[in-house]
Amino acid sequence: MTTQQRPPGTADTELRFSGRLRRIGALVTAAFGLVWALTGATALAAPVPAIAASVVLSAVCVVVAARPRVAPRLRRLPDRWSARYNAIGIVQGVTIALVVAAAVALGAPGLIAPVVCLVVGLHFLPLAAAVDQPGYRLTGAALVLAGLAGTVVLVTAGAQTAQATSGLAAAVVLWITSCAVASRP
Repeated sequence: MTTQQRPPGTADTELRFSGRLRRIGALVTAAFGLVWALTGATALAAPVPAIAASVVLSAVCVVVAARPRVAPRLRRLPDRWSARYNAIGIVQGVTIALVVAAAVALGAPGLIAPVVCLVVGLHFLPLAAAVDQPGYRLTGAALVLAGLAGTVVLVTAGAQTAQATSGLAAAVVLWITSCAVASRP
């Protein structure tokens, strides 16, 4: 196992913080992968096998994320990164609430999963810069594609299939992100 060279003047506490930030991101994406998997699985005719598989896959991601790393990559966090992170989360939460309210008011609950998937994907784009995790741009793009696919499926195959499509695709994207973030130094 090789260790990374530390930049001059980098304190061990900064490296530990970088590792902790990476681990938190991996755990959060694993947890939301489970939420999306449950969203998708409950729209299936036989959800139990998908739910069981989802729990196992999420547990694998948590184990990968929880293992200690010797030399985490030092993050280059922008000024006020924490405030930006919080603002991104608040905007995402409010937008999701508005999407759900609008879909219910329009009598179109089938729009909820695909459009929320789009919102979550879009939130990853500014989040990538806020927490210096460039891979989140790919996560965001993949989630936007999953939301768009769910929207197309909604029109062609109905609400249940759209929910399953968006939910399960989003889960896979988030599990891959979780393991990728956890596995890189």
